[in-house]
Amino acid sequence: MAEQFSFPLAESLNELSKLIQPRFVTPLKRGSLVLELYAPHGTDPEQPHLQDELYLVRTGHGTFEVAGVSKPFTAGDALFVAAGVAHRISAFSDDFAAWVVFYGAVGGELALPPTPGADESDDPRTRNELLAYTRTAELHLMQYLDSLSERSAMDKTDPAGWNVRDHLTHLMAWEAGVTALLNKQPRAAAMGLDEPTFMSPEYDRMNEVIRLQHIHRSWNDSRWLFQQTHAEFVRTVAALAAEDVLRPYDYFVPAAAGEVKPVMGWLWGNTGAHFHEHIPWMRKITQ
Repeated sequence: MAEQFSFPLAESLNELSKLIQPRFVTPLKRGSLVLELYAPHGTDPEQPHLQDELYLVRTGHGTFEVAGVSKPFTAGDALFVAAGVAHRISAFSDDFAAWVVFYGAVGGELALPPTPGADESDDPRTRNELLAYTRTAELHLMQYLDSLSERSAMDKTDPAGWNVRDHLTHLMAWEAGVTALLNKQPRAAAMGLDEPTFMSPEYDRMNEVIRLQHIHRSWNDSRWLFQQTHAEFVRTVAALAAEDVLRPYDYFVPAAAGEVKPVMGWLWGNTGAHFHEHIPWMRKITQ
């Protein structure tokens, strides 16, 4: 069957007329891109989203509130809100309807300038290079994951008994650990480990504990959890001062006094570089 490339407004409005809540239909999902027709009733229950979001107002008028700033809008206007930013539509007319486009990486496009460290073959040296590096790695990972069926992700295993879901929850746990690190919270707890296990040099044992903690999760639940975890890491790094990623590890973990290497190594090593490391291993499982 040929892929649909036209999405008439009348067809989506007809589908919407059959609904009470939620007041949206989704005529297209392709990779990271999602197209919805949105027409809320009474109040707008919008929450911050993981991706950047573009509204194309088809009918009606109202007020768009983004991070405490309000702007009126009417039919024909385009509205934008970045990933993770609080927003809502208020004082809208009964006939309000808009196409909504979600797109891009979890955490948003971030509008970063090109940097030499953004190439995946280079180690990032600044906060912006780190964000660009992890964005590229996350897009490569999601492109691969989107190519899989649930059966491929769950039923096929490597010689150690790991499936793709196990690799994904492994990546999630280590990324959660460095997000906790930046918040000066215990990495072990964020990863679901006790302190002796975390401090042990036996990485295979540590990783098996993580795998068994998530072995009950469905494929969809695991993907959702990974995306939530990655979005939180992106938000945390984006909120840092530029010099923070160059601070020594023991600035964030006082108990590790004397560990003066820049924390940057832990950040990219447990996120973007970790994703790139595991993608070939996952591909080998599902090839």
